[in-house]
Amino acid sequence: MTFDHEFTGIGEAVDSGAEKLKVGDHVLVPFNIACGSCLFCKQELYGHCHEFNPAKRRNQ
Repeated sequence: MTFDHEFTGIGEAVDSGAEKLKVGDHVLVPFNIACGSCLFCKQELYGHCHEFNPAKRRNQ
């Protein structure tokens, strides 16, 4: 199912390193693009990443 720029589904396969997901789980995939190393990313606030979401910089 597609909602604007996110999508949802049911997991059909899981990587061996997955700790919190299992086959059959309902999942939502956000559109956020994040650097993974800034202050916000380190706090798992990927939607606030200033490195890959330049529009956020204007809102400070």
